[in-house]
Amino acid sequence: EDESKKPPNKLFLIMRYNSEFDSAAYPFPLSREKRNPDTKLQQEIKTLRSELSNLRQTSLEKEKKQIATQCQIDRLKTENKKLKDDIKRKETETSKLTPYKGSAVETDQLIQAHHNLRCTLALTQLEATSKIQSLQNQSKTITTNL
Repeated sequence: EDESKKPPNKLFLIMRYNSEFDSAAYPFPLSREKRNPDTKLQQEIKTLRSELSNLRQTSLEKEKKQIATQCQIDRLKTENKKLKDDIKRKETETSKLTPYKGSAVETDQLIQAHHNLRCTLALTQLEATSKIQSLQNQSKTITTNL
């Protein structure tokens, strides 16, 4: 076919500038696409919608994690407050029961020290009893030999 009858293979966007004293046209070349531009735009829209859906899902997951974390923080704060209240209550109860006016931790340390001393006393008594029996046996042996 005759090339003059074919449409030109080039496509331009022409921008016009008009002012009071001047006028100009600026051609911007556009590329022709082999595919239908509507198909390409539809594909781009589909891709963008998919990305938006993924971002929303990620955002929802992050929000769920934040809410779960905040709930856990609130629960731990509540538990911490209860524990502090229990410590204060036990300190008050302990101070009523003992003449010692220390904290619950100090009281627990004193109780542990008291227990350790009782154990040491029991071991010392056992060793002393064993030593006394040994001396009594030696005394019997000496008296029978005399």
